[in-house]
Amino acid sequence: MSVEKQLHHLWNYKWSSLPGYIALAGRRDFIEYGSVLGEYAGDSRGGRLRYRKQLTEDLTAGVTIKE
Repeated sequence: MSVEKQLHHLWNYKWSSLPGYIALAGRRDFIEYGSVLGEYAGDSRGGRLRYRKQLTEDLTAGVTIKE
């Protein structure tokens, strides 16, 4: 499965928290996004972009979405 298809699957999967890590519009009240995004320059536009970049790099390197 291509990286684009994997990202699409993660974005659209009903139980995925990815939309909230990438965009403010996808946020859920019960998830603490800052704890993960703190590793990527914080809960800011830059942090969300870095998180998405890292996810894309990991998928490109062969890390499966199940990991």
